[in-house]
Formats: sequence, structure tokens, C-alpha cells
Amino acid sequence: MLEVGSPEFRCYFREHCRNSGPKIVALFETRISGRAAAKIVRRLGFRNSFRVEAHGFSCGIWILWEDEVFVEFLSISNQLIHGRFKQANDSRWLFFTAVYASPQIDKRKHLWRRLMELDLGDKNAWPWILGGDFNSILRPDKRSGG
Repeated sequence: MLEVGSPEFRCYFREHCRNSGPKIVALFETRISGRAAAKIVRRLGFRNSFRVEAHGFSCGIWILWEDEVFVEFLSISNQLIHGRFKQANDSRWLFFTAVYASPQIDKRKHLWRRLMELDLGDKNAWPWILGGDFNSILRPDKRSGG
């Protein structure tokens, strides 16, 4: 895994953005906060950002977006950022939830309860994008480390 502050990550990220042209991006497990994070965000080339700061050298969620995207944040915690976005020329909102789940099971249980309580408006009206690192494994043989 590339560290978000490394020159290699910056090069890879910019190349990916040139090729796919995303208007909004979520980065997880950034492990960087404060002024260092603000400096890196500026270098990544997006004009707007919101961050859930890292705790020491763990966690961290960043949302980066372009000016032509409207973003509204609806719920924020140390494990998730939930909101909705739309492009300037579109009336349709898309809900998004960016998750970086705690490796501690009790905290992760709190996250799952919170996810079930999220406001998605009329659940049949708008798409919902949910992604991130849930720190969960499907099978014991897929476990690495700890």
C-alpha cells in the first residue's frame, strides 16, 4: 500500500485522475493530519476537501472534489463521512458513505448501528455509494497480520 504522503502515491493518483477524470474522490487510512494533510491535499489537485483527521498514525478519511460538484455532509464521525453530492448541471443527488472502520470490534459494532440509522431520504429515490475499509474478513483464511 502506498502512503498518501509519498511522491509515488501522488504520481499514481494524478495519473489515475488524468485517465478517469473523477469529480469526487475518497481516500482512506491516510494516517496524516493537520498542516501536513492540508499541504498534501493541495498537491493532489482538487480544489475542495473535507477530512476526518487521523489519530496518530491510524485512520483518516479524506473527501476531495471539484468545483462543479456540490457536496452536502449529513453525518460525520471518526469512522465515517456520510453525505450527498450532485454535479452543477444535474438535479439528481447521490448519497455516499466513506467508511474507515475501527479494528476494535466494539467500535465497529457502533459503526454498523450508525450505518443502519443513516438518513438516505426516500430510500428508493436516490442511489447510494458505500465504500471504504470495513476491517472485516469474510473467512479466517483471508486474515493477514494481527
